Amino acid sequence: MKNIIWPNECILEYLKIYACSLEEYITILRQTPRLRTFVFNDLILLDKNYRIYRPKIFETFQHLKSLTLENCHRCMYQLEYLLSLTPSLTYLKIISNTNLLDGYRWERYIQTNLPLLKKFQFFFSVYSYENLNNNDIELLIKPYLTSFWMEIKQWFVTCEYIKNPMEIRLYSIPICKTNYTYHFDSNKIVCSTSMIMENNSIVMNQVSTMHLNWTKMMENATEDLVCGKEKRLSDV
Repeated sequence: MKNIIWPNECILEYLKIYACSLEEYITILRQTPRLRTFVFNDLILLDKNYRIYRPKIFETFQHLKSLTLENCHRCMYQLEYLLSLTPSLTYLKIISNTNLLDGYRWERYIQTNLPLLKKFQFFFSVYSYENLNNNDIELLIKPYLTSFWMEIKQWFVTCEYIKNPMEIRLYSIPICKTNYTYHFDSNKIVCSTSMIMENNSIVMNQVSTMHLNWTKMMENATEDLVCGKEKRLSDV
């Protein structure tokens, strides 16, 4: 990045890279006044001495409209700082395996710092260290039932708890990942703020690759068949 010679009038409007540091991110935004869309995996917050890089001068960049983080490992407060650099965003997409589940916090932050945001797509997945039940999943999705999410923005959300492995998934509808691992109903608890969960063609219209546990699928089918026979015999 340091070897790039930036033109005086950089006309770049779309940029997709693998990853960059916070310092490099700020440099790119400074040098590309026409940049509208930025896509990258994650942000590296450590400098060459393995310390968290903190710029001396706080700036905002009003020209960036669309930001996508495809494999984000940042915690919430780090992400909040990153997003504060681009308050003019109208589109935001985040795929992350860190705990970014707090809908109340997202609501407060977006209202205060991203007033122009029109579309927010996300897929958050975290592993749980304890077994959860239906009440636990309902509590996780409760913050997304406010008027901000349901009426003003009309951003609908689904929360899944996969029993084995113990994984929590919270995602916007439709699923914004192109690569998705599907678990059968017998292995998960699902709660959604939207009725379109009944239409898988809408929920998964952005998914291009799906992974299925075929062995588990056959086990479930066998169990259903056995249960069906037992039910018929009990009727007799």
